[in-house]
Amino acid sequence: MITLQLREAQASLTDYELFDKLYKFFRYAEIDGKTIPRNNAELSSLETYLEYIRTKGNILFIQEEETNNVVGYFIMAWFDDGGARIREMYIAEEHQRKGYGKKAVKELIKLVKEEGFKWVELMSYSIATDNFWSACNFRYTGSNDEYKFHIK
Repeated sequence: MITLQLREAQASLTDYELFDKLYKFFRYAEIDGKTIPRNNAELSSLETYLEYIRTKGNILFIQEEETNNVVGYFIMAWFDDGGARIREMYIAEEHQRKGYGKKAVKELIKLVKEEGFKWVELMSYSIATDNFWSACNFRYTGSNDEYKFHIK
């Protein structure tokens, strides 16, 4: 059984290198055999990574609890009105389609609840990701491909 935990990325060279290994492989979607690449790799240097952690939000590593092996990440933004935004989520290719994504989202929702947030939102860019987020109990809000999960 897969057990995952989230760990906040630190403002360190070690965590940046760990993040960068995963970040360079992220792409938005694969549709009809064509990869739709990210068009705004804004955290592709140590300086931009550190600045993001200091000023805009945080990065949460997704890791296996038993081994502490990092298998993915969330890039998060937190809002003063009680909400959070998943800016990006990535699971390493060798762990995709094995339940890691859904378990990671479950851990994120648990963390968000513990921190007192009321909702989590994200934007989805393909039918495949739409189906994934729907399976994770996010609901389409009808504007700009946004999905939102309200905390109960």
